Parts: sequence; C-alpha cells; structure tokens
Amino acid sequence: MTTRTCMFHIGRSGSTVVADQLRQHPGLTWAGELLDPRRGSFDRAAALSRIERGLDKAGSRGFGFETKFYHLRRAGLDPAGLLELLAARGFVRFLVIRRRNLLRKIVSSLLARQTGQWHLEAGSGARPILRPMRLDVGAVVVERATTPLLDAMARYQADFTALDRVLGDRPVLRLTFEDDIRPDPARAYRRVTAFLGLPDHPAEVRLVPTTPWPLSRILTNFDEVRAHLAGTPHAWMTDD
Repeated sequence: MTTRTCMFHIGRSGSTVVADQLRQHPGLTWAGELLDPRRGSFDRAAALSRIERGLDKAGSRGFGFETKFYHLRRAGLDPAGLLELLAARGFVRFLVIRRRNLLRKIVSSLLARQTGQWHLEAGSGARPILRPMRLDVGAVVVERATTPLLDAMARYQADFTALDRVLGDRPVLRLTFEDDIRPDPARAYRRVTAFLGLPDHPAEVRLVPTTPWPLSRILTNFDEVRAHLAGTPHAWMTDD
C-alpha cells in the first residue's frame, strides 16, 4: 500500500529538519504544513480539499504532510476529526514530534519572530542572530494568542495528551527533539523512513540550529523566569 502519513508537532521542535530530509526522498511527496491557515481562507472543507489535491499530486508516490494543533483549531478541526478524514483516505501511520523543554520552544519562536530567522541553512555562511529579549511571563504571545507562560505550556501538554488518546492503537512513531533529533537529525530521518516502509535513501541535513545559546544569554530577565518556574514541573527547563 502507498505510504500516507501525517506528522503532528508544535513547531521549533526539529520538525523542519526532519521534513526537509523527507522531501529529498524520491518515494515520497512531502507537502509541509498543508493546513496552515496563512495559505488562504480555511475551514474543514478547505482542509479536505488541500489533502485531496496533495494526494492527486503525489500520484503513485507516498504522501505526507504535517500540522500544528492551532492550525487545526483555526480550521474548526481537532485531531479526532482530522484522523477521521485521513483514515478514509488510507492514512494509517502517524508521526509525533515533541520538544520536552517547552520554555526553549517558546523562546525560540519569539526570537525567530523578532529576527525573522526561522531557519538557517548549513553552509550558507549565515550565522544565528542573537537578540536578547525580555520574556513577559504574564503575557506570552504564541500562536496569535496572548497567555501566561504557564498556561501556554499547559495548553501544549494538553494538546499532546489529547492526541495520544485519539491515536489509540494506530501505528505511531514518536520522536523527541532532545533525544532523537538534536543529537543526529540523519538518524531521526532514517527512523522515520524505516517506520514508513520506505527504502533507504541518503538525504542531506541542510539546516542547523538557530537558537544555540543558553537561555541566560537570550533572556534579559532570566532570573525572573527561573523564579517564576521554581516549584513547578517546568523548573528544570531553565537549566537545559
């Protein structure tokens, strides 16, 4: 059966470096963030139309795309609704990428928005841009919403918990940025292709980290953030 898969993630988690390698595989058409509402007017019907067009373009090749939880919300969908659409179209294997350190994910998103440097190509001569910033723990702007830092983290965790529940016993490959992608993106890629039943095919790692510095160098109010997280399950995140 032709490979059809969907990757779930929240961004700034190594998903792009994995997806870029998958895009190099000759047996797979990778459509990226297919359900991103910035691509135009968007609702459930538009989501289905984009998926159908992607499948048509892929033809006999495998097909995959990725989505973020807030993209689904913008379309009036949830993971259960999306899985229902996908199951009817032969999607049977799924990928989930997580980043355990949600503080670094949020900081990376904010820094990228400030600098405009979302990705950095290896060998391009460009270097990561460090622009120290203050993180307002009471009003973090993520995914077009302003929310307290702890609430933003709780929302991400709740999204993944809900996703795990609806995925049930479906075949799923779960990767984490810290364990699987940051140490060796090429190994993460090989794990994905093996899981999808694709033949071995070399792929270049063409992207490098954009936020390599310790949080203490990025956040001008690092001590405030650390104190805010002290005594919570997230306290360890300031030490990573």
